[in-house]
Amino acid sequence: MGKSQSEKSASKKRSDADYAITISTGEEGIEAPVSMKVRGDNGTVSIPLTQTKGGEKSFQSKSKSEFTCQTTDVGKIQCITVEHNEKEKDVLWHIKTVQITKGSETYNFNADVRLDQKENKVNLYPVGTLFGHQRDDYVQSELRRLRESLRSESSKLRRPPHKPHEPFVYNDLRPYFDTSSVERAIYSPVTYPTGYYTRVTALRIVEPWEAYGMDYGVNYELLKHRKTRSLSSKPPPSKPTDESIDRKQGSTHLPPYPAVNMHKPPEYSQALTVDDIPKIRSLIKSRYSGAADAQKEKDYKRTHNDVYRMQLDHIDGYHEKSRGNMLRVYHSYLQNTPGSKQALRELCDQIAPKNTKTTVKSAK
Repeated sequence: MGKSQSEKSASKKRSDADYAITISTGEEGIEAPVSMKVRGDNGTVSIPLTQTKGGEKSFQSKSKSEFTCQTTDVGKIQCITVEHNEKEKDVLWHIKTVQITKGSETYNFNADVRLDQKENKVNLYPVGTLFGHQRDDYVQSELRRLRESLRSESSKLRRPPHKPHEPFVYNDLRPYFDTSSVERAIYSPVTYPTGYYTRVTALRIVEPWEAYGMDYGVNYELLKHRKTRSLSSKPPPSKPTDESIDRKQGSTHLPPYPAVNMHKPPEYSQALTVDDIPKIRSLIKSRYSGAADAQKEKDYKRTHNDVYRMQLDHIDGYHEKSRGNMLRVYHSYLQNTPGSKQALRELCDQIAPKNTKTTVKSAK
């Protein structure tokens, strides 16, 4: 038997409730459309926060905005989600507290959170032991405080300029201040629906009894048994069957390096006395001081021929940003004697382009 029209309207009226919402804004306000989703025992309802109760402008800095709405009664409120639709990059909205009055029930939410373009919504839970969310609100408040602390500390890191021709070993320490795991913990629901292949566990936390067992539950008897077994199972060293074979000979034991036998004059192997000092000085003077000019000229010609033999004069074949480095390489590897230094300086001045000539001179 169907219900009458009056009974249907009475049943519909009983399912509605009057909501009085008060949002306290902190230092930064917002002028974008804001909506709120209220989740309770009987479902979820969405409430647009567009028109205030007194008709004034909503969400101004250091002010309170009051809204009234009559919509479906969700029962006992478990969680609310506040979201704005501002698309500008420099938007920042500081929500201090939220209060919802539904009939004779009053729900208080301590937010103290800032929303921007990237993070435009936040989940809030009622405060108080009556609703069973005091611990959840404290944990999420600590996570938000940790996020703000990490962001402020990471903003102090500045990437230093990379000096050319020097090693660059800068590390931004991103794994230490990455807040992705913290933000995931903040915005994930408290009662997350788990699948059949997972179980609810804390992130990077081990149960106390398991942690104690890992620290003090080492089985020393098992380690002793393993040590004894490893010593007893070690095979005895093998002995060569044929004693006449020299085990040090062969390509893998003693490779045949070439050795040059030099016949030294007898005066090189005898003991030196004070009377031999004049001979040594005259030998050094005749070999190094007297022949220094000849050796310098020899090194000059050798370096001059090496540059053209190895085709090092084709400096235009390298990229213009690498030519200065190649000239420095020439000086590092070929500039080892006075004669080679003079030859290399003249050749580099000839083959170096105009934009790298001064760089080579500074490298000398």
